[in-house]
Amino acid sequence: MSNPKCVQKFYLKIWSWPDNVRTSVGDWGDFFQYLLPISFAFYSLAFFGWHAFLMFIGFFLLCVGTSTLLKGVFNNVRPREWKDHTDHPEISPDMDLEWSPKEGNSFCSGHTMASFAGALPWVLVNPWIGALAILLACFVGFSRIVVMAHWLRDVLMSIVLSSLYFGLIYFWI
Repeated sequence: MSNPKCVQKFYLKIWSWPDNVRTSVGDWGDFFQYLLPISFAFYSLAFFGWHAFLMFIGFFLLCVGTSTLLKGVFNNVRPREWKDHTDHPEISPDMDLEWSPKEGNSFCSGHTMASFAGALPWVLVNPWIGALAILLACFVGFSRIVVMAHWLRDVLMSIVLSSLYFGLIYFWI
């Protein structure tokens, strides 16, 4: 099953950007991927104490652990590993449960899950800061597509899973 035409055009458009632009987007995405969880970890420790800090760390580890587990289960190729990607805009390999050590850990995006794990708690502290943090987390996901590390479905599933975990933890505790 291939991607819809609009997704194919999206891939072709951003993957045709100059290498220096794609590298810069990727570098900023990496920066925000670390900034969001680290900033909230320090904030929660400073203003809410150890209990809130440990709850955040547990949530963060749940997200990162799920990402690692799913990468091992699905072990899908990354866009940059897909052969002949420039000649085949319809690329996006189907989910494949057949594991191979030669293929590479595309599903789901650990960067995106980590950044959303750091962004979502900000919504509870301050909605404006939370909105900005979520925008930055979306940028991290976008950057993973730009540098050909993940497919759109990888990033979207990371957003869904981290949001689902956050909602379950928020309403459970």
